[in-house]
Amino acid sequence: MHWSKLGAVAAVVAAAVSGFLMVTPPRGEGLDAPADRYSAARAHALVAEFADRPHLIGSPANALVRDRIVAAFEGLGLTVETRTTRTVYDHPRRDETRTRVAWPENIIARLPGDGSRRGPGEALALMSHYDSVPTGHGAADAMSGVASIIEALRAIKASGQLLERDVVVIITDGEEVGLLGAQAFFRTNPLHEEIGLLLNFEARGAAGVASMFETGPDNAGWVREFGRAAPRPDASSVSVEIYRRMPNDTDATITLEAGIPFLNFAFIDDYFRYHAGADVAANLSQRSLQHEGDNLLALLNHFGREDWPESRSDATYFTAAPGLLVVYGSLIAWLTVIAAVALAGLAIVRLVRRNRWFNPLLGAGAVLAAVAVA
Repeated sequence: MHWSKLGAVAAVVAAAVSGFLMVTPPRGEGLDAPADRYSAARAHALVAEFADRPHLIGSPANALVRDRIVAAFEGLGLTVETRTTRTVYDHPRRDETRTRVAWPENIIARLPGDGSRRGPGEALALMSHYDSVPTGHGAADAMSGVASIIEALRAIKASGQLLERDVVVIITDGEEVGLLGAQAFFRTNPLHEEIGLLLNFEARGAAGVASMFETGPDNAGWVREFGRAAPRPDASSVSVEIYRRMPNDTDATITLEAGIPFLNFAFIDDYFRYHAGADVAANLSQRSLQHEGDNLLALLNHFGREDWPESRSDATYFTAAPGLLVVYGSLIAWLTVIAAVALAGLAIVRLVRRNRWFNPLLGAGAVLAAVAVA
């Protein structure tokens, strides 16, 4: 076999292996994992304890889940409070003909830092929600996020090293019926003025990699820091642009309205379990929990200690290989020009050498048509 063919085969095999690894979360750590590391098994045990039944907002089951989560935070030595707020659903992205009023009861916990970075816009916030839909236990959506936050904070405490920033934990209620807990917190709780960055954890499935699928505007600096800090970052600016145009929402949508920078995470494989009776702890992937938790713990240590970036533009970015996030900003314009010139040059060469003008024009037209349709 010719060397060029061997090279082509090797490139295809390498691309296939890399692609497989990119969509395969890491193996979950067991209950015997070192105390200062995130363990999917420990987080999964919390999910099984918390999400053992459906628990819609306002139900006795939801109150039981609330008490279990509060006890878990208190067991870590965090200060915890619950706050009930009358909230009217008035989110502008949906045309609602009915009025929704509820009394979500949010859980707010705080892990103090060493005091060196404290003040307005200095706190790091972690958010997920604890209510479920009536038809499912809410193991993935979103008790996986709640459990990951608790397990990551436990690992931070076990390390014996204080973060420089305070960590504010917001476990909202009423997300499934209209982001009500998030509305209550960001519109009525003055604590939100301390937050300078928020990490939100969701799920639209029960397996797969934990992808960073949404950010606020002017994300370049934050995405670069995410790529540097996370051991296995998975993200694409295409997903951000698509999500901004979709009618879907998470609690992070209210964060966006509040003008607070955020990174939003979720895994989406086994999506048929989403909002279904199959969203139970037994069906939740521990690999997905491990990926989410490893990145969360690394981001806690990074954003909890480092200077935060100035971010005044959006970045273009994608995961090129496992652990490698490629990020570029204004360079996209130059790359577009270079690609257009190269494409035009190839078309001219083909036209001159073979005197065939129809095929290049047809190819260019097909590309333009595909862009227009998309």
